[in-house]
Amino acid sequence: MTRKLPGLWWAAPGSFQALIGRARLRETVEAYWQTPLVWRQARLADWPSGDVLCGEFVHAKEDGSGFTSDLGRTRLFLAPGEWGESEWQLAETDLETGRWRYLGDIYPLSSEWVMPVPGGLS
Repeated sequence: MTRKLPGLWWAAPGSFQALIGRARLRETVEAYWQTPLVWRQARLADWPSGDVLCGEFVHAKEDGSGFTSDLGRTRLFLAPGEWGESEWQLAETDLETGRWRYLGDIYPLSSEWVMPVPGGLS
């Protein structure tokens, strides 16, 4: 994992494209991490269709454990890591083109983000 912002740990996706565009990916993740976002439980209709999902996003879509937040024409997705892991997987999709991009693993969740209360309790 790499650390750039105080408190944010980020691991880039393990792909050739992520290696080439690592600085731009990190800037994108940092910008999202500093943006106040309101997350909600992702519904089945929120997820992109096709075989674009990877990693824990597949499980999050199947079992309803993922979260989403819309920011302009971008829809962000968060999926919890595997059992016992504290990292979250972050991805984005362009709502106009349908382009999916896995942004990597982050920890912790930003203090700027508002997450839904578990079980819908208030």
